[in-house]
Amino acid sequence: MKKIILSVLPAAFLGSVLLTACNTPAEKVETAEEKVERANKELDEAQEDYQEEIEIYRRENAKKIEANRKSIEEFKARKDAQKKEAREDYERRIAELEAKNTDIQRDLDTYKAESREQWEIFKEAYNRNMEKLMRDILEFK
Repeated sequence: MKKIILSVLPAAFLGSVLLTACNTPAEKVETAEEKVERANKELDEAQEDYQEEIEIYRRENAKKIEANRKSIEEFKARKDAQKKEAREDYERRIAELEAKNTDIQRDLDTYKAESREQWEIFKEAYNRNMEKLMRDILEFK
């Protein structure tokens, strides 16, 4: 009797597992479609967040670029106060600062959103260049 129960019990268990685990093809398709829709929605939301992050970053750095431009304009206004011998070097350094500021602005304006990883790489390089420019402007004063 024990042997019969022990041999029937695993078979009954296996049968119940198979019956509850089996989905019809239609149910499988429906489940898969729901997962795809959910994944697409999450992807769209992530893409919107990514684009918004880029725009916020651009606006914040546009302010820094404008502040740099104002500092450079102040340097230009003080150009005539320089001694004649130092004026040429002063003008050259102003032109260098102005070119760097323009390059940084162009880099930010022309950045095309590719991937999150590329965005992080771009931001690191951009921040490094911006910090160097701001340091150069402070040292020039």
